Amino acid sequence: MSQFVVIYNRETGAATIQEFSGTSASENALQARFAAERVASSTEEVAVLSAPSLVALKRTHARYFEKSLGSALSGLAAAGA
Repeated sequence: MSQFVVIYNRETGAATIQEFSGTSASENALQARFAAERVASSTEEVAVLSAPSLVALKRTHARYFEKSLGSALSGLAAAGA
């Protein structure tokens, strides 16, 4: 099981994801979360989530990814792609 640190901007819908795996994944993910929280703005949410894969994480925690995907698709449509 992998650990993921998600930094989600509630205003823009942008999500940054770091994956941690291996024997010290939990400890490394928590340290990364604490570091991210120290510099996060008030519009950013920082979370540590467990999932077997990034695909599974995107399925179980879709709210972190739907707005980003929607913004990307809107941008493509506006560009005529």
